Amino acid sequence: MRYLVLFAMVFGCDGADPVASTDCADKSQFNDRSCLRLFQDENELESSDGAVMLASFDVTVSNRADDCSEVELSSELSELAELCGCENVDGTDCSGDTIQASNEYSYEVYMDGGKISIEIEGQPFASGTMMGCEIEYDSPGWLHAAPDGDVQWTVSSRFMLADGSGACDFDHDYDILGIEEVEIVSSDDVNYPVGRKIRYLVTGSARATGE
Repeated sequence: MRYLVLFAMVFGCDGADPVASTDCADKSQFNDRSCLRLFQDENELESSDGAVMLASFDVTVSNRADDCSEVELSSELSELAELCGCENVDGTDCSGDTIQASNEYSYEVYMDGGKISIEIEGQPFASGTMMGCEIEYDSPGWLHAAPDGDVQWTVSSRFMLADGSGACDFDHDYDILGIEEVEIVSSDDVNYPVGRKIRYLVTGSARATGE
């Protein structure tokens, strides 16, 4: 059985404290999962101990217009009006206020019964459920420590297809494809107002277990 653990420790880049790291504190690094730090030590994540690795994916997380428009024309996601958007809590568009970026990670998906947990480069990140060829997950609050103030953000999948074994009949060339929505839930930085939601396109391919 998987058990709940408290992650009071800080996950940094190459073991460094992300608050002290120039890269992690850089505002352009917002939503960079290579420098994860839980916002509060009472946040809980499910450990993958005792779970079975379902699949490992090399993914790209991007809100670049070129990336999103290319996929929008050739996949199930075409039914969404806008893939990589930004919306403030009052409904106004904030796309012009966000930095377009693309980052690559390794998502390891573990299963224990009907529940899944996702790790990034071995670090627990999010948890959820799997229904056929679709996965749903969300994360606790992660901390972005910027010069103008701390920002707490969470991630939720909105539409995520994943296939690590080739059993799903997708009409695209990706093994994982979907949208992640990042929401600002607490902020001391006026550049990241509370309630803002930023959507990112996730694409990737499965790796053979053990690679």
